[in-house]
Amino acid sequence: MIHVEHLTKYFGPVLAVHNVTFVVEKNEIVGLLGNNGAGKTTIMRILTTYLPATSGVARVAGFDIMSQSMEVRRRIGYLPESIPLYGETAATGPRASPTASTAAASSTSTAAWSAPCPRATASASAWPTP
Repeated sequence: MIHVEHLTKYFGPVLAVHNVTFVVEKNEIVGLLGNNGAGKTTIMRILTTYLPATSGVARVAGFDIMSQSMEVRRRIGYLPESIPLYGETAATGPRASPTASTAAASSTSTAAWSAPCPRATASASAWPTP
C-alpha cells in the first residue's frame, strides 16, 4: 500500500530526510517514531502530497505521489498535528461566540464557534432505537 524508496528532502542546505526506504503492506498498522526533528512530519507531508520530495520515489495505493498526486489524495485521510490554516482567520457572524468579534479585530488570533449542539441537549427518548 505504501512503498517508499530512497526518499530525501532538503530545505535549502538543511537535510531533513535522508535516504528513507520502507514498505507498509495492506492491513498493517505502523508508527513513525523518532526524536524531534527526525523528519516524521516531513515524511507524512511528502506522502500526503503536501510537500514535494527532493529525491526518491514513493507510491501510495500504487499511485506515484509526484505524478499522480490527485489519485493519492482521493485514497488517504490525514489529520496533521497543527492544521495548516491562516492564523488570522476568525469566525464572525450571528452564530459566532462573543470572543469571535474580538478575534476578528486582531490579526493574530483565531476564534472557535460556540453554538450549542442540538443532539447534545436532546433527550434519549427523542432518538429512535436501532
